[in-house]
Amino acid sequence: MRNLSQLLTFILLTPIISLIIWLFTSHHWVEYVNIVFYVAMILSIVTFILILIQEGVFDATSYGMRRMKYRLSSKKHQASVQDDDFFNPQQAKKNDYRVARWVKVAFGVNVCYLVLDIIMALMTM
Repeated sequence: MRNLSQLLTFILLTPIISLIIWLFTSHHWVEYVNIVFYVAMILSIVTFILILIQEGVFDATSYGMRRMKYRLSSKKHQASVQDDDFFNPQQAKKNDYRVARWVKVAFGVNVCYLVLDIIMALMTM
């Protein structure tokens, strides 16, 4: 039931946001299709960035920057944070990462909206 409610939430989110924006613009079908495309594109980009963050893609960069900051700091500061895993990291990545299910669902639904929007745009030409 929880999976169905998550899916239904993200299926309805993009059209509702698009409808609200469409109400403040000209009421043409082409305008609505364009707005759905923009909203789906923005939500797809945001959820893709969330997937990248949750999968730990940027952990190696963060590790390098924190190690460099630790090594460039004074000996007094190094001694005070020597046992701290954040300021003196010992490994670049965790052993396992978990991406939240709602992020995957939101990304999949918005990619489907993008494909449907492109098909609708081609049909109206």
